[in-house]
Amino acid sequence: MNWKKNTLVNHKTLQLSHRGEIEIEVVNGAAYITKEGDPKDYFIKPGESIQMTGRGLIVVEGFPNAEIQVCA
Repeated sequence: MNWKKNTLVNHKTLQLSHRGEIEIEVVNGAAYITKEGDPKDYFIKPGESIQMTGRGLIVVEGFPNAEIQVCA
């Protein structure tokens, strides 16, 4: 699995179209994460991560800023 780093500043968003399993980890800052078809939204802080499975669009927003790693 390969990790890809992303920096989201000033509420910038990252959209991930995904099938299968994905892990999103917050390195610095905080992120707000929502997934198509999932009624819950997630607020992730530094050192925390979330694993998501299935199909659908995932939107990650820096809240207000975040450095994240994504592994798919």
